[in-house]
Amino acid sequence: MPKIRLLLVLVVAATAAAVLPGTANADTLPITHTCSPGPCGAWHDSPVTVTYDMPATPDPGSDASCQTGPFNEPGASFTCTATFNAGADSGSDSVVVLVDQSAPGLAGAVGPDRPPDFNGWYNHAVTFGFPWSDPLSRLAGDCQTGVTYNGASGTGIRVASSCADNAGNGNGAQSPAFNFDGGGPTGVAGAPARPADHNGWFNHAVAVAFTGTDPTSGISSCTSTTYAGPDNAAAAIAGGCTNGAGLTAAGAPVVLRYDDGAPAVTGATADRPPDSNGWYNHPVAFAFHGSDSASGIAGCSSASYSGPDDGTASLRGSCTDNAGNSASRTISFRFDEHAPDQSKLFAIPANKSIDLSWSPPSDAASYTITRKPAVGATAPTLVYQGSGTHFVDTGLDNGKKYNYVLTTFDAAGNGRITGKSAVPDGSSLRPFIDSEVGKPPRLSWGKVRRARYYNLQLFKGRKKILSTWPKRASLRLKSSWRYNGKKIKLRPGLYRWYVWPGYGSMKRHKYGNLVGSSTFRLVK
Repeated sequence: MPKIRLLLVLVVAATAAAVLPGTANADTLPITHTCSPGPCGAWHDSPVTVTYDMPATPDPGSDASCQTGPFNEPGASFTCTATFNAGADSGSDSVVVLVDQSAPGLAGAVGPDRPPDFNGWYNHAVTFGFPWSDPLSRLAGDCQTGVTYNGASGTGIRVASSCADNAGNGNGAQSPAFNFDGGGPTGVAGAPARPADHNGWFNHAVAVAFTGTDPTSGISSCTSTTYAGPDNAAAAIAGGCTNGAGLTAAGAPVVLRYDDGAPAVTGATADRPPDSNGWYNHPVAFAFHGSDSASGIAGCSSASYSGPDDGTASLRGSCTDNAGNSASRTISFRFDEHAPDQSKLFAIPANKSIDLSWSPPSDAASYTITRKPAVGATAPTLVYQGSGTHFVDTGLDNGKKYNYVLTTFDAAGNGRITGKSAVPDGSSLRPFIDSEVGKPPRLSWGKVRRARYYNLQLFKGRKKILSTWPKRASLRLKSSWRYNGKKIKLRPGLYRWYVWPGYGSMKRHKYGNLVGSSTFRLVK
């Protein structure tokens, strides 16, 4: 019996099913099948033709159910039955044909796993999900359901995904366009807004700005700050820039020297110690000095003082630091370069002594007195040193003239001299020779035995201006009197007087030897 081949074709777009093999019982004739393209139990993306093999020629009309195709039905199951030898024999066979001619599709929108990182930009790896789906033959194992991008920076970037189902149908898709910048700004650097104020130092607030570049997302912002302290020889100002994708890059710190504090003027040093008792009595120079803990001292001024006299004299000096800041300070000191006013020296001779006294000026502080014989080359002898106003020089020779020099010193050591000469005298006459008086003096002398009166004569120069006969051994002069019919006034100047003793009645005009004579000087 010759074999008869039947063709069956089926296109399937449903879920894969197991192939049902042909079956036959012991009383039947076997029927087998083949698929083209094969195999029969696999998914196909095009119509399938089924061919049946039979051991004999089927009875006429018995193969009506043996469909050969081509079939494009999704997952159809077919059974082939036939009778042979006028129904004496029979056979059957079943086959499932799997056909899927549709490519996988997207079950939803393609999207990233998160929103953009900054201002519409992604700045590190981002994954886009592709929701591939194939309800019939299902997805094959090589479908890209998630695609991660971490590549070159740019705008309008898209990622692609591909997918195939188990029937071999393939499809591809792209993500929406996005912006990606995975690198921070470059060339980031900072600089102060102006040059240093002085000698490489800033001495008041300075703005510092950073700049940078970014070829992809551009620069969004950079650090801009102002430095206003603290003082520092190496102040470091940090900063950086942020690009449009939100990535930040730091630049090297801007290092600058900053000092906005004035130096301290710590004092001044004179070019010599005070001349006397803390006083300067001739021009003096002061050098100011200071300190600065930040930039250090660049220099300080000097100043000289030469007057006027002042117990609270002052000089103002300054110091400048290396940053150009300066400060000043006033110092006080005592200055007097003028000698005190002259003292008035009085010398009253006595027996082998001279009574010295003086009227000091208001600024006198101390005195010295030297004595030197008026005749001879003897060096002066210091006989007094102190702050008093009276001294008695003893141990002298009567009748010998002595020159005295009184030096009056003020507190600053300036001195002024006053001279006076005096002659010690054992005479009883008072005032002593050359005494200075400020008012009409009392003239006195020693009593003479048996004298009943005395004759006193007063001269100014060679002119006699008074002759009187006191009964006592003294006479107080008046400021004025009458003599020889004229009014006489006691005026400043040098006067000499003489005195004689008188015996018996004044009418007898009997006088003894001269008691003595002396001089005085009236000063006003």
